[in-house]
Amino acid sequence: MIVDSSPILPVADAQIIAQQVDAVLFSILADVSRKTKILAAYQRIAALGVKVLGAVVTGSRDSSYGTNYYAGGGYSTPPEPANTTTETEAAS
Repeated sequence: MIVDSSPILPVADAQIIAQQVDAVLFSILADVSRKTKILAAYQRIAALGVKVLGAVVTGSRDSSYGTNYYAGGGYSTPPEPANTTTETEAAS
């Protein structure tokens, strides 16, 4: 289940909710969210002992996603990840 909440810094609701979930994923708006505020929000959540999975950045003006995955009116297969070690290989 995914739980959406209010921003972390302005109100306490998000901090209360964060303590009730398995982990937190930050939502960051490109060219709007400030690094100092993001860091402050991260520190506040980390101080509560809440696991932070990472962040999703929205509103990016970078068009590389569209050119890498969509070409000539049809979808193409995404490129392979750099590390393609299988679980079996990793266990060896």
